[in-house]
Amino acid sequence: MSRLADHVEEMQLSMAAELQEQALQMLDDKHVEAERLRLVVGELSGALQDVVRVATSRGHRMLHPTQT
Repeated sequence: MSRLADHVEEMQLSMAAELQEQALQMLDDKHVEAERLRLVVGELSGALQDVVRVATSRGHRMLHPTQT
C-alpha cells in the first residue's frame, strides 16, 4: 500500500510541476485569453491542494514513522 501511495504522490507532484511550467509560459504570452487563464488557475488550485496533501502526509510520516 505504501508503494502505491508513493507512486500516486509522485504522479501528483509531477503533474503539478508540469502545470506550473505551462502557467509560467502562459504568463509570458501577452495575448492569452482570460478564459484560458481562469482554467489554468483552477487547475493550479487543484494541483496545489494535492501538493499540500502530499507535504502534510510526508510530514506526518516523518513525525510518526511506522514501527517495523
